Amino acid sequence: MKLEEIKNIVLIDDDEATNFINKEIIRSINESWIIKEINSSFDGIEYLIGEYSTLKNGTIIFLDLNLPGYDGWGILNQVQKSLLTKQKNDGVKLFILTSSKNPSEFTKSKNYWILDGIISKPLTPEKILRKVII
Repeated sequence: MKLEEIKNIVLIDDDEATNFINKEIIRSINESWIIKEINSSFDGIEYLIGEYSTLKNGTIIFLDLNLPGYDGWGILNQVQKSLLTKQKNDGVKLFILTSSKNPSEFTKSKNYWILDGIISKPLTPEKILRKVII
């Protein structure tokens, strides 16, 4: 996805301080991007199941791996089982955000067709530009 194609950012994370910092980092790249915050795993599942297939081109989703209720993997499992189209929305990029350095997390990510990659916390402008921007 090219920088000029990005329009929307979705943060799925229960930590308000992390969301605040991530929003500031995202705004340092482009203040015009629309940022949506989702603060629970259940709301994240509902949003992704209901909206994923119809999300507009230029949407980036950052999903925290450690959430109460369902973790990031549980959310991805629920979403992939529930989506009717079972195909990647090419206009959407979905990334796990994690502080884990466990190599098995990176291996596990290959099991999810909906997932575009893993980004190690903390999120930085450089990581966004390197991982998200083609």
